Amino acid sequence: MENPKAKICVPVCVRRADELADAVERAAGNGDLVEIRFDCFAEDELIDAFKKYDRLRKTVSRPFIVTFRPLTEGGRRALSMEERMAFWNQCAKLWSNHDPLTDDLADIEFQLLSESTWTNQIAPDRIIGSHHDFVSSPKDLD
Repeated sequence: MENPKAKICVPVCVRRADELADAVERAAGNGDLVEIRFDCFAEDELIDAFKKYDRLRKTVSRPFIVTFRPLTEGGRRALSMEERMAFWNQCAKLWSNHDPLTDDLADIEFQLLSESTWTNQIAPDRIIGSHHDFVSSPKDLD
């Protein structure tokens, strides 16, 4: 992602792993990046969805943003700290084993990154640290 111009990110939020490829294809045709919202998948679809993502990232010409957001941060389902840590560890392993130079990014909540138990091996320059405040916003946004 050498070009400094603004990028369009198209989110993909499907419930079943077998819906992912078509949704990603549509998103890639309309944006510069494709965000896969893994929190949207049904719990029993997560493993298959991650496998499909691994295959898609080898064929889709757009970089991905991987997201696994809990309800408290605007996600689609409740996720325990352990589930979140396990997911990001799996992501780190995939990226380090297959293609450490990929442009894929991880959108990880700042709250999780601040945990003393965060020991993930995802390179810091691949992390988008996010915070979602649904109550207020800063008054000095002009």
